[in-house]
Amino acid sequence: MSKLQRTPPKCPSNPDISLTTSDASYVNTRKRFSGGYDSEFLSALIDEHFNTLDVKIKETITNIVTSTISNELAKISHSLSSLNTTISELRDENINLKQRITDLNNHLSEVDTTLSDLNEQSISFDTRLKTVESQVSKDNYLSDKLDVMEIKLAAMEQQARDCNIEISNLPERRGENLVTVIINIGVLINQQIQPSDIILAHRVPHVGENDKRPKNAIIKFKSKILRDNFVASYRAKKGLTSEQLSITGSSNKIYI
Repeated sequence: MSKLQRTPPKCPSNPDISLTTSDASYVNTRKRFSGGYDSEFLSALIDEHFNTLDVKIKETITNIVTSTISNELAKISHSLSSLNTTISELRDENINLKQRITDLNNHLSEVDTTLSDLNEQSISFDTRLKTVESQVSKDNYLSDKLDVMEIKLAAMEQQARDCNIEISNLPERRGENLVTVIINIGVLINQQIQPSDIILAHRVPHVGENDKRPKNAIIKFKSKILRDNFVASYRAKKGLTSEQLSITGSSNKIYI
């Protein structure tokens, strides 16, 4: 700071001032101080004061600026710390997101493979279905033919049964000849039977093993007319026994 020099103005005066009055008994007289302040001393004193003031101002400004900068730096540091934390969290989330995307891509790849397999299976299924439909069509034709054959067979069996008679309670003998027995029955009921009139003669096993009754005999004639005549002659006879057929043992009533 520049030095400020001031010099007080000088006024002409008489150092010896005397006061004259008509009543001088109560008036004191004094002499004015004839000396003055040194201008250099005053200048130095003022300079020192201004220098001290300048230092204090600089210190105050420095402290304010330093405090302000420190506060701002602390705020910036805190903001940077928060920003670093946020960036770290974003990095972690980005890593997790990448992992999820990778897992999703793998899952989509598996789904695509599964869909491809299902498509192949669907094509194979369609092929098999067409084959089955074709086979079913053939089977329907065969089923229709089988139904016709079953009807014909049933009719033939019924026709064959129309030529059959069943004889029950006829005593069994080892080495028996059922054809001869039927011929003898024909003699008794007045219905002549030739061996050539009989196509089949056999006994039918019992359903239960403990059944002690004689097994029934099935006789098949060569025609339904011959069978009907034989049955009619038996009914006209009104009864037939094993004794009449000369079969040894207890006499049993024979049923046709």
